[in-house]
Amino acid sequence: MLNLFFDMKSMIRLIALLLTLPIITSCKQQTQIQNTGLVYCSNGSPTSFNPQLAQTGDSLDISSQLYNTLVRLDPSTQTIAAGLASEWQVSRDGLSYQFELRQDIQFHSTPYFTPTRAMNADDVVFSFQRVLFPTHPFHSVSGGLYPFFNNTQFDRLIKSVKKIGPYTVEFKLHRPDTSLLANLATEFAVILSAEYGKQLQQSGKFTQIDHLPIGTGPYKFKQFLPDNLIRFERHWGYWEGGTPMQQLVFDITPSPTKRLAKLITGECDVMAYPAASQANVISNHPDLLMNVQTGYKVSFWSFNNDKAPFDNPKVRKALATAIDRDTILKAVYFNTGVAAHGLLPPTSWAYNPYLSDYPYSPKQARQLLQESGAKLPLSLTIYTPSGSDLYNPNSFKTAEFIQRDLRKIGVNAEIVVMEPHHLERSIAMGEYDTLVSGWSAVTSDPDNFFRPQFSCNAIENHTNTSRWCSTELDGLINRAVKLNRMVPRIRIYREIQAHLRDELPLLPLAHSLQLQAYRRDVHGLNSSPFGGVNFAGAYRD
Repeated sequence: MLNLFFDMKSMIRLIALLLTLPIITSCKQQTQIQNTGLVYCSNGSPTSFNPQLAQTGDSLDISSQLYNTLVRLDPSTQTIAAGLASEWQVSRDGLSYQFELRQDIQFHSTPYFTPTRAMNADDVVFSFQRVLFPTHPFHSVSGGLYPFFNNTQFDRLIKSVKKIGPYTVEFKLHRPDTSLLANLATEFAVILSAEYGKQLQQSGKFTQIDHLPIGTGPYKFKQFLPDNLIRFERHWGYWEGGTPMQQLVFDITPSPTKRLAKLITGECDVMAYPAASQANVISNHPDLLMNVQTGYKVSFWSFNNDKAPFDNPKVRKALATAIDRDTILKAVYFNTGVAAHGLLPPTSWAYNPYLSDYPYSPKQARQLLQESGAKLPLSLTIYTPSGSDLYNPNSFKTAEFIQRDLRKIGVNAEIVVMEPHHLERSIAMGEYDTLVSGWSAVTSDPDNFFRPQFSCNAIENHTNTSRWCSTELDGLINRAVKLNRMVPRIRIYREIQAHLRDELPLLPLAHSLQLQAYRRDVHGLNSSPFGGVNFAGAYRD
């Protein structure tokens, strides 16, 4: 019995020692990272390491670390700048875009792939033909869905992508579209390695192209522990020069409270998506800094126009007039947003400053309902996603304020909260009356707001949540992208905004600000108004 007692004591000591080993290892790793790299507290695990397939901000956060695009958006001027393509020419009829590629651009060399050549025209053709053509051997890999390209009707626009010379690529279009360059500058339009694709095709490991990535970006992939971390290493052959830091770690921390705690304690150097309610804490903390810029985002309350009485414009206007949007802005956004008077934010070059708005007036709302001919009392559902989005800090709280305001005019509203993937199915099936939702644009071109949200084709792609379709509006959207001159385009987009104001398929609520929190000793961050952050030039004192 005595020996057993001592054995038990020894075992307890052994277990205690073993339990401390991961902590010691973790501390050593943390010290090493702090000496040679940066830690980014990210929101969640990416669904793919290929941005072509991305649907979430978590997947896009990795894009600029691993990949480059033909052209890119200059954040200071909001104009298209050179990327992997050093220059380009557009034909007079707008149906041909020819890109001259930079030479000596090196792909990543990793334990699972060693490139034998620099990037060339074959890689550009491979990357876009995969998206465009179902006969491409990689098109259906990983599900064969390309959300951004589907939403922009890319396959209906591009006739061909051809190699003209070793470093020259030509895009042929079915029709002129001045939004093409803006779309090619997004984080979705990345260039993959055709040589890597050929290697995977020969070995039958097709899906590896989306999970073990190879790009030309400033960092290369090293390790992924789902729901834990992603580790990147410096790409020494990066064409714009080596990164200041040897490594970059994404510490996957879904809770914004925990992300902020790690930022304060120094476990993280940069924090993804600060909550609106945390803005004051961050701004007042001596060790933290916060960048704030107007984002190309809008939250809205969408009406399902496939269902009565929401197909009645007078009913939609009555419901819109019943909502106190100023209260939502103060109580949900905590001064991290601006009022939305239309779909476009005030920073957009196509914004219409002359639009009149629907003022908050319960009295007028009741009158409009009476005049609408709808069967009263009216009852409806408000579907909303659980959690927060880039365009709305708290969709459920927003829905609660809408529910409260509707009660004042005798409308009973039931809130239905759903996990995002379940909500996507309900949206696809049209199984809702109204929906608290929003849109995060990925380009500065207004087409990226209007085509995915209001074109008839977007109903099939499930991004037109109001399910409102107008051949007249479709015509305006298509006319706008055929024009090269800015002034005529602005006139058309202002006409579109006035048309939407009159029809009101959805009620714009707010434009959220883009927040980026980081420690005071971090420099060189490059954040985008469309979300995501680029660590290529980031370093710590």
